[in-house]
Amino acid sequence: MKRTLLSALLLSTLALACAKESTTAKGGIVQLAKNMKMEKSAPVVVVDESKMPMLQAPGDFVVLRFSGSYRKAPVTLTQRVLSRDGTVALIEMTITENKKSQTIRTRIDRPALGPEQVLDVVRLENGKEHAATIGTYDTFMQKTMPDVDMNEETLGTESVTMNMGGKEMAGKVTRYKIKMGGKDATMSIFHADGFQWGDVAGEIKAVDGKMIYKAEVTELGNANSASASASR
Repeated sequence: MKRTLLSALLLSTLALACAKESTTAKGGIVQLAKNMKMEKSAPVVVVDESKMPMLQAPGDFVVLRFSGSYRKAPVTLTQRVLSRDGTVALIEMTITENKKSQTIRTRIDRPALGPEQVLDVVRLENGKEHAATIGTYDTFMQKTMPDVDMNEETLGTESVTMNMGGKEMAGKVTRYKIKMGGKDATMSIFHADGFQWGDVAGEIKAVDGKMIYKAEVTELGNANSASASASR
């Protein structure tokens, strides 16, 4: 498995993949900035893990849609919290592509300090659990990630309002100049203070404006309230 900016982008020519020893449950575009390989002249992206949201309460769920030219067809990822014991949460994840779905359950530990850790994983087939590995989780989440070569510089941050699962949410977008396949592109990441699922929304566009990658929240809810749905 190739290791890149999702976990440790060692060289600018490597492609994106997940690291088994220090992977996170968030997935999506935030990982691209957290571990991005930077040009020597560019400012280093710093993510304070202690300020990231805690894992959610049982019944909380989010549906993320990943689209753009990086894949032949969009991918939908549903994450639902089944239970929580202290800093450890059991989360069920279902990824859907071309009307075919795969489901796993994983225990995630988010300590007060430090990154999230995937503790164990099982596959769910016909309602029954089957043993799986962290590598299964890595392969599962890799479908939500594009291949990025390098972050060359930070272009700036501005205040915006974003539709997050049918709810307008105020936050900030930070833009980066990046390389994909040796070509220039712009990556944007949306951040809203207190949003319990972290920085999961954003996009990557080519110089000509073509959408290469888009990560968006389409549904959001919990066990005590109806979910909100954004227009797709």
